[in-house]
Amino acid sequence: MNAALVVFILGWLLLGLVALMLPAVAMAAALAEAGALDAFLLTGGITGFAGGALVTAFGGQAIVADRKHALTILLCAWAGIPIFAALPFLILTPMDWHEALFESVSAFTTTGASAFPRLVDVPQSLILWRALLQWAGGLLTLVSAIAILLPLYGGEGFELSRAERVSEAGGSRKQTNYALRVILPLYAGLTVACLILLLFANIPAFDALCLALSTVSTGGFMPRDGTIALYGSVGAELVLAVFMFLGAVSIFWTHTLLGGRFASAGASREPIYVLLAILFGGVVVTTLLWLRFPAIDAAWFQYVSLGLAAAASLVTTTGFPISEEAFALIPFVLIVLVCAIGAGRLSTAGGIKVSRLVMMLSQSYNELNLLLFPHSIHPTVRTAGALRQVTIGTIWALFFLTMLVLALLILMLSATGIGFEAAMLAAVTALSNAGPFYEIGRLAHLSADAPTIWEMSPVAHLLMSAAMILGRMELLAVLSLARLLLQRE
Repeated sequence: MNAALVVFILGWLLLGLVALMLPAVAMAAALAEAGALDAFLLTGGITGFAGGALVTAFGGQAIVADRKHALTILLCAWAGIPIFAALPFLILTPMDWHEALFESVSAFTTTGASAFPRLVDVPQSLILWRALLQWAGGLLTLVSAIAILLPLYGGEGFELSRAERVSEAGGSRKQTNYALRVILPLYAGLTVACLILLLFANIPAFDALCLALSTVSTGGFMPRDGTIALYGSVGAELVLAVFMFLGAVSIFWTHTLLGGRFASAGASREPIYVLLAILFGGVVVTTLLWLRFPAIDAAWFQYVSLGLAAAASLVTTTGFPISEEAFALIPFVLIVLVCAIGAGRLSTAGGIKVSRLVMMLSQSYNELNLLLFPHSIHPTVRTAGALRQVTIGTIWALFFLTMLVLALLILMLSATGIGFEAAMLAAVTALSNAGPFYEIGRLAHLSADAPTIWEMSPVAHLLMSAAMILGRMELLAVLSLARLLLQRE
């Protein structure tokens, strides 16, 4: 393998990280946060020097369209960039190195778990930096899913659209260029639209910006302590619910829908499943809120918005703390299960993904039917398109690999002194990139037995950081990379 090529691309990614710091630098300067400004300039200098040195030293490399190189670069990006991105957290706060790294990995993988006890003392430029990292991590997630992971899974058994077929042809470089050309304008446009609507919903400008960056990336970082309900804006809750849904379904489906091709968008079942899950969950949470806290006058509409936003936050693995009362009504087991399932493919959401679950259930039903009636004639099983045997085999392998890693992670976290239920919640939320639900579930169901994230040991922080990277990278991609690296050239 050409290691020089991997290092060369990593150098460019580090230079991109420097560019991402510019809004945080501008805010630190505008708010006269002298310490933050110095920290970002120092971090930018170190990162820029490292990136520039790598690009200069290893320049002139031929960009090859090879799966081994693409997966190696992706793993190095997820694991390496957070190390440099963690420097502002380490410099500006009392965090230890493992806490700063945890915060950086959580942001970049759009997980959203936080090691900050409270945000009131954190510089606003650093809060913006977390949101920017989440946004950039969401973009990398989408690009890598289309350019690298989609071909690896063979289309996941779906009838690919013309756009998706184009993205599978011509090697990793062409796939990446195509993904950026299609995704970046749409991703940025959704962020701007979310920001504008939040401003119209009377959310303060800084909070609206951070919320928009975290919503479209389904990251879940809050710009201040507390819940979304404390803003007192029904409109903001509905806006967040809509854009969490758009962030958690296929980016191609969103492109098709916004392009006015409603017939094509309606032919895809997975977004419909996600939407139905949000609507059903919203109705259930709204009903429970109504029964527990009877509405007075127009408060019923507030319950509807809280219910929909809470359901969207859970189903999409975003993890915004919508309302303490709403999440306290959701059973602990259901929180763990929904986080593990996740939302849509080719999105920034985490989890196993709805489409894969539907395909496994459909194939299981077909096999059971064949076992009960072995001599009957069965039509070809179709689940949102052609279900190829090689694809369903890949998805089952991914499922069992996820369960194995999850079990090992729970055992290792338990060994650090965390109770079993807390270890299970931490493992699921880290591997599914649904980090805020650890704190939400802890407060609602486990507060007496579960430590906060900032109370966990360094080993627990490192284990969860590794799980967040594995969840965002996709376990099957890591296994495929290991196989490619171990086989003979």
